[in-house]
Amino acid sequence: QLRIKDGIKAEIDHSRTNKILQTMLPAHVIEKIKNNSSMIVEEHREVSIMYTDIVGYTSLSAALPTMELIHMLNQMFSAFDELCDKYGCFKLEAVEHRYVVIAGHDGAPDHAGSVMSLALEMLEAVKKISYPRAAGKH
Repeated sequence: QLRIKDGIKAEIDHSRTNKILQTMLPAHVIEKIKNNSSMIVEEHREVSIMYTDIVGYTSLSAALPTMELIHMLNQMFSAFDELCDKYGCFKLEAVEHRYVVIAGHDGAPDHAGSVMSLALEMLEAVKKISYPRAAGKH
């Protein structure tokens, strides 16, 4: 029974590790890690990078209770994550009020178009976010 429990625990830990890696790294890099690549270095001739920022975030964060601010950011970034998947873009970073995306790292030829489509749909998604009353629409 102990071996079975250890095996199940190891499988759960492995599954959790994979999920965490998927939020941090592109799939092809995870595969290289799994194949025991000692060094992962890639060169990309063309990529598209998009930096986003919430206008007025400093005053917004001062005016809102922490839980309301976190709820709003969670709605926004969750919508952005889904859109990244839709357009084949990869989220590099989501910290405080910044969201950074890259495309073309996987060789996709229309990376600039993908990022542009993503950006336009992100603007539409932001309009659907439920903002706390104190925040108004930003």
